[in-house]
Amino acid sequence: MTEKEFRKLKRDDLLGLLLEESRENTELSGQIRQLREENNGLRETASRLQEQLRQKDQELSSVLERMEKKDSELDELRRSIEALKEKRTLRIENAADDMSELALRFRDVFETAKKTADLYLAHIEVLEAANAKRTAGAGDPGSESH
Repeated sequence: MTEKEFRKLKRDDLLGLLLEESRENTELSGQIRQLREENNGLRETASRLQEQLRQKDQELSSVLERMEKKDSELDELRRSIEALKEKRTLRIENAADDMSELALRFRDVFETAKKTADLYLAHIEVLEAANAKRTAGAGDPGSESH
């Protein structure tokens, strides 16, 4: 509405327009109040959510620190296990070497025992032969005169 048209209106029309504007103003003021309340509620909710998010971030940081510590402990345990495996492998290898050396020594002992037994048997055969000759020579009267 232009200013000219506005000036041509009658008092009743002007009062009606004023009353309508007042109602609209009251309605808009109510909407503004409601929007402000909603805005305040949303700000409170956002603030609570930010606090919850901050707490969750702290919890997550704590969990990550514990996980890193556990990972470090696991790595240390893995290294310990590998070291133990290496020691066990070396002990097994050393035991195998010791057993091989022991087997060689036993072989040498048995070979020496066999040679000793063979010599002993050969000596017994020589003694038996000599004894047999003596016994045979004692039974022959002519063999004593020599």
